[in-house]
Amino acid sequence: LAMVLARLGDLVGALQAFEAARVELAGLGVPQGQHAVARAEVMLDAGLLREVQRDLPQTIAALDATEMRADAAEGQLYLAIGQLRAGDPGAVDAARSAQARFLQMGSRGWGAIAGLVEAEARLAAGEVNERSLSASSRTAVTLGRSGLRVQHLEAELVAGRMAETL
Repeated sequence: LAMVLARLGDLVGALQAFEAARVELAGLGVPQGQHAVARAEVMLDAGLLREVQRDLPQTIAALDATEMRADAAEGQLYLAIGQLRAGDPGAVDAARSAQARFLQMGSRGWGAIAGLVEAEARLAAGEVNERSLSASSRTAVTLGRSGLRVQHLEAELVAGRMAETL
């Protein structure tokens, strides 16, 4: 229900539904990791960046401990996005970690999305050089080949902005 409400634009209703589900799942003794990652996506949409940065590290650790690699990688990506939006230079490392996690699982598309976040974070932090420009350009190509058109265009724009600064 929470994700449906979020897709319909009712972020408050979605967060309330997530909380109700969290209480119910906790009462049943169900691990919260996957639920917390899904909630983090909505929290990012709602601009709750501090909360995402506060909650996700322990969620990612719990998911790693139970070998829920895909969910941990997704959580790492959302952490990087939250850090990027908050202006935290740690976003570069978080995005790089998310990319490595996705690539280790063979998920090139998700890895490229994490690469885009890393490129955006490098640009925001002023860490632009030939190497970061080349990586951003490769990310754009991978996104295009993966059929991720919106992200492909975003990566092209980031690479263009990087090129302008050199």
